[in-house]
Amino acid sequence: MFGTWDWSQHPFAISLLSGLIGSVIGSILGVAGAFGLYWYDRRESSRRSLNDYLTALLDDVHWNVNDSNANDTWERSLGELLHLQSAAISFSFRCERGGISKAWEEYKGKHPQYEEDAAKAGVILPTKQRPATKDEFKTKIHNFLQVLKPRP
Repeated sequence: MFGTWDWSQHPFAISLLSGLIGSVIGSILGVAGAFGLYWYDRRESSRRSLNDYLTALLDDVHWNVNDSNANDTWERSLGELLHLQSAAISFSFRCERGGISKAWEEYKGKHPQYEEDAAKAGVILPTKQRPATKDEFKTKIHNFLQVLKPRP
């Protein structure tokens, strides 16, 4: 009853099985490729949006901001950059997320390594260290842009 299958007696079964296996493998590869392309596009567009905004902000600070209103411009930029940096972190490689997060914290004026040392010593630091001058603000932007540069 359950003897061996004689493939020579059923040549259509081989081609049917081969086509079925090929279509399953092809559809799996197609879905994986589409997901990979979608993720890569989102990664690049989020990084490009953040880079473009920071470049425009740097240009604006260079030409239109003086030392007296650098702090106000910095405060406005925090809210606008929040969504851009979170999208860049979401679609980045795991090894890049730490660098972008660290650059964001430094841009906001938080320095985790100093905060840990200060907490051990019992010193309370301000939550944000605002840029005091236009040049300090430009340095914050430039340091953030350095993290977003593509690596060769």
